[in-house]
Amino acid sequence: MFSTCNNCDSDCFPTPTTCVEYRGNTHADLGIEQGDSLDVVLEAIVAELKRIGDIVDDCSFCNGSTPATPSIEFPAPKYGVGSNYTQNVYDIESIPFSYGVVRGSTKHTVNYDIQSFVNKLPVGTEFVEASVVALSGKVGNVSNTVYSNTEKLGGFEVSPSSLPLNISFSTRVRNSNGDIVLTKTIPLTGSEEGSFSTYFNANVSSPTPQTMTADQYNEVISMEIARLQRNIDDLKSKV
Repeated sequence: MFSTCNNCDSDCFPTPTTCVEYRGNTHADLGIEQGDSLDVVLEAIVAELKRIGDIVDDCSFCNGSTPATPSIEFPAPKYGVGSNYTQNVYDIESIPFSYGVVRGSTKHTVNYDIQSFVNKLPVGTEFVEASVVALSGKVGNVSNTVYSNTEKLGGFEVSPSSLPLNISFSTRVRNSNGDIVLTKTIPLTGSEEGSFSTYFNANVSSPTPQTMTADQYNEVISMEIARLQRNIDDLKSKV
């Protein structure tokens, strides 16, 4: 029996985290990919927690009341939490979209629904375009592009011989601050089956810091922590 590990079951055998493979979804914003060792996954989570802590430490208005709501400049390039700042970015990131997988002996069927995401966009934000591309990781006689479409609702069939593959979802929305591109990549290995709900990640780019009130800044931090918590909860269910 193994009992030298802190907070471990006495029946456990020692297994280095470098030998445990993560089989969950890819989280590009955290630098986590399917197949990474548990070591890499845990370090990425710790680094993200420290990053959020740095944001809070740098904010002199985050603690205590701010009745005057003074304005501050948000250093977006340093933190990467929305350089073209708009309150809608974070509202948009909290809207889920869904996909499903049905496994078969000769083919797997994948369907997706981005329309439900579009239906819940905040007031003042309009849908521009969407793209769904499935790329096979196989080489040789298997075509790399398994599926490509611009419809908000759709699906496709894939042969097990084309697996694994990555399904890249992308959508562009527009509000008074400009266009916001949202993306999400889902790995498909052949073991998945059922209905799933996930979230887009906003991809905005502008090196210019934006001025906002302390209340708005605190709202950004709160949404970032909520996004991180979603990622951590998803990772916990996969590890």
